[in-house]
Amino acid sequence: MWPANAIQPIQVDRIKHWDMINDLPKTGRLTPHAPLGAGSNPVNLLYVQPDGSYGSRPRGHITMLPVSHNVDSFGYRTDMLPKGLDIHQESWSWLLDKRWKGMVSLQNDSAIGAIDAALAAKAAGLEFEDLGNLSLAEIDSLIDCLINLTPCKGAYTRCCL
Repeated sequence: MWPANAIQPIQVDRIKHWDMINDLPKTGRLTPHAPLGAGSNPVNLLYVQPDGSYGSRPRGHITMLPVSHNVDSFGYRTDMLPKGLDIHQESWSWLLDKRWKGMVSLQNDSAIGAIDAALAAKAAGLEFEDLGNLSLAEIDSLIDCLINLTPCKGAYTRCCL
């Protein structure tokens, strides 16, 4: 929405509880010396820069109020765990495991569901340079993988390309 000029900058000093917002959305890090995580980082879109673009350098205006930040996880019922899957060896690749057929769903927001699918494919052996910025070839490989789930050697169904 920012590039379309559909919203206006928000003055940080007008946000009553700005100081109560933790550093993760403000700096992209949980602690000052923590590394930035892989993928898209909301702080890169947070601060309005002098030229009107957005970036990670703190300024007096922001493009949006920080809300949630990259909660990449999945849930399952331990009482329904298919035979052969060990609760102590959880893996994103489980989302692609044929033993879960008919019992897996992904978030229908493509920005979230595609990353979840990419996390599963990566855990199953498909390689990506940057999960937060897939190339067109990587997106094609991911979609091919999802369409053509092919059993490979090992316990999990892998994306064999």
